Amino acid sequence: MRFALPLLALASLASAQNATDSAAFAAGLIASLTASGYSSLVNIVTSIGATPEGIKLLGDLQAGERTLLAPSDGALSGVSTNITSNATLLAQVLSYHVLTETYNTSSVSNSPNHTIARTTLQGDVYANIGGGRGQALVLYQTNGTGIQVDAPYEKWVARPYNVSTHGVSTYGNLTIIGLDEVINLPPTVGEFAAQNASTAAAALNSVGMVGPLESLTGLTIFLPTNEAFAKLPPTTIAGLNQSTLITVFQNHVVNNSVLYSTGLGPAVSFAGEALTFAKNGSVLTVTSGNVTANVVYSDIITRNGVIHLIDTVLLNTASNPQAVASVKSVQATATATSTSDIGVGPTSGVVGAGGNASASALASASAAARSAGFVSFSLNKSLVALVLVGAALVWV
Repeated sequence: MRFALPLLALASLASAQNATDSAAFAAGLIASLTASGYSSLVNIVTSIGATPEGIKLLGDLQAGERTLLAPSDGALSGVSTNITSNATLLAQVLSYHVLTETYNTSSVSNSPNHTIARTTLQGDVYANIGGGRGQALVLYQTNGTGIQVDAPYEKWVARPYNVSTHGVSTYGNLTIIGLDEVINLPPTVGEFAAQNASTAAAALNSVGMVGPLESLTGLTIFLPTNEAFAKLPPTTIAGLNQSTLITVFQNHVVNNSVLYSTGLGPAVSFAGEALTFAKNGSVLTVTSGNVTANVVYSDIITRNGVIHLIDTVLLNTASNPQAVASVKSVQATATATSTSDIGVGPTSGVVGAGGNASASALASASAAARSAGFVSFSLNKSLVALVLVGAALVWV
């Protein structure tokens, strides 16, 4: 009778799935987690089992190959009561621990490479990235010592903040990997910038851009570090009027596209300027206008996209509204029709041979814009070839 109460709660899954199969899956999962020592996780899962959020969570666990990153009892003991007492928030946290494919040491890249995994966390609050996709998580391993989860909220230098895994078991379609900490939900752009790039945060706030950036669905930001701003003469930023400063920051942003470093392709900034990428040894660079920056920390997951920290301000004051309109139209069509998830999935450090459909569409749009006199692209041919034929892109 030990599992009687949990099963009564989890049996509500029958409203969405076959009652017998749901109850059997729930019983087996509860037994497997309990046998592996995840008693706190069992208690939390069963506490929300009868809620709409719990029903969705357990349904997601059954829907194909999944990897459950299971926090230990010790990890869960530190979770705030503000989370554990809120079924919706608790389900969102747990959903961020469910990966939509099977991951193990043979399918996660070794550092300095990394793998972008898709989770079952969805919704406009913590996964406002478009296309109905789940939020991303960054995985890597070091010298075969086990999978690490990258969670660089408060520190980023040399990727010091991570969550270690331990113990692997399976149950049906699930691979269960233990975690020694609970993974925090992604921060907003403003939260991350305030903690890690305070100069950029202050400048963005001064022109009222933080709120609008956080409201966008799916974006990529190349965010200059404090050191990047320190390299500029003191009067450079101060000498720009508000409109020009906004344009400069817009040239650090790609809207409607979440571009992970594992799947970069041609891009157009929010201001309509070309962003090009290249690899110099192990260093990834981004160029806007005549300014090139090194990416010093890639793939920082935010609620509505991804941030790449760069060591130089892309001081490009040019803008091209016509190019924005041209690319936006093609991009919307590509997003609606594409079934690919570029740079995401097991061993996603290598882009698939099928190529980047969105990148191809953007390349076509850029060619059309160029012929119409809207924008001049200077795409790095070697990088485009890397993206299209599937060579590995090494993270930094």
